[in-house]
Amino acid sequence: MAIRFRTLLSSSSGNCILLQTHDTNLLIDCGFKSQKACRAALAEAVGDLANIDGVVVTHNHGDHISYSSLKVLEKEGVPVYAYRKSAHQMALRHFKGYGFRQLIVNFFENAPFSVGDFTVEPVALPHHPGMDSFGFVIRYSKDGRDYKILTAADFSDGEALTDHLLDADLIYIESNHDLELLKMNFNYNSYYHMNNPATAKLLAEILPKRKTPPKAVVLGHLSAQRNKPHIAIKEVQKAFYAVDTKIDFPLTAAPHYEASEELRLL
Repeated sequence: MAIRFRTLLSSSSGNCILLQTHDTNLLIDCGFKSQKACRAALAEAVGDLANIDGVVVTHNHGDHISYSSLKVLEKEGVPVYAYRKSAHQMALRHFKGYGFRQLIVNFFENAPFSVGDFTVEPVALPHHPGMDSFGFVIRYSKDGRDYKILTAADFSDGEALTDHLLDADLIYIESNHDLELLKMNFNYNSYYHMNNPATAKLLAEILPKRKTPPKAVVLGHLSAQRNKPHIAIKEVQKAFYAVDTKIDFPLTAAPHYEASEELRLL
């Protein structure tokens, strides 16, 4: 049975990743700006929103989880998986005085947990001060075959990802901004994100050490103001050229505001 992967949003303005098997629909983040946009995007992706088995939240910045999304998830009975130590922070940032008494919240800590067919392992990543942030290793086993997906956005150092980059079948990784475009449109918060050269260097250092190439690498969380897909991809190509290694895997950049093409792991 295939695993299907696509991004529904991927930028500094909103983020949502969809992972599907025949029996499970899992979202990583749900950062929509309005209830209407949230409901429309999720309905187009999965049909009945009640079919969503859970939303795993990387951290509490508004482009990853929002009041509007939480309202929709509460109404549809979709469970939210949030880091236990930052639950109070979520309430302060996003509840806006609304009780969310019917919202289903399951807390994770540092151990793997299950959502439907998937096992989700949190990987703590450095990001903004005072903001706990996580990447996730997502595993799925079927008929003796094991699959591993790595998602990592909103971080400033990739050391914790090294081992997972060596064997993940599909990699979604932040490549937030271009250094020259940052100079033209400066934002101090960009320093808490991976820039194009940093992501490219990380991939070029680790991926050539693999026994087999990944099925796909998706560059994500590109800033709409300080990056372009072709710039991010070119930076990775340049880094691989510098270490005299060919890119032997599909390399794409997730679109900012609409769903990406679907990728399948068979």
